[in-house]
Amino acid sequence: MLEEVLKAALSLFVIMSPFTSIPVFLSVTKGMDKGQRARTISYAVGIAAIVLFAFLFFGQAILKTEN
Repeated sequence: MLEEVLKAALSLFVIMSPFTSIPVFLSVTKGMDKGQRARTISYAVGIAAIVLFAFLFFGQAILKTEN
């Protein structure tokens, strides 16, 4: 189970490309204070985690196609 979570986390890291996302995040949150920026980071990470875990546990069922 832990191996699956690590694989998923690594996949998300590669897909999200944090090094290219940082400038976008900084430009989008330019006028925010530290508190607003921290809440935005928490919200974004939370949503990404929900999507990641949803596909980790239900991905095969979601993507399964019936012929």
